Amino acid sequence: MNRIARKLVTVFAVAGASLGTVVLPAAQAGAQEPSYCPPVEGVCSWAAPGGQGPGRLISQDEPFSQPPTLSARNQSQSPWCFFAGPNYTGQRVQLDPSQSNPFLGFPARSVRRGPCGYGPTEVNR
Repeated sequence: MNRIARKLVTVFAVAGASLGTVVLPAAQAGAQEPSYCPPVEGVCSWAAPGGQGPGRLISQDEPFSQPPTLSARNQSQSPWCFFAGPNYTGQRVQLDPSQSNPFLGFPARSVRRGPCGYGPTEVNR
């Protein structure tokens, strides 16, 4: 992605972060690298493994995350917890600050800021 396009993505991401989510640019066909994730306070989420597919920025808790997340990068200074079920239920995976996960192991249908806490969890998978 060229320099101007990256600046535009950052501007739109920062402007939309207060709304909770921002659509991220999709990876180019056949690309092996994950899609671009702007350096803002939140989590980049993709609907396919490896940072591919439709992407968006999550900056607040989502009890019903659509589309479900299959890969993510935590750009914040806080851990985030991804859950297999809606309303923060089921299997969970924690992403610590600056951590990426190319495949969560399940489609995450809810996500919230903070550690995963107690219960069945696969922390830092």
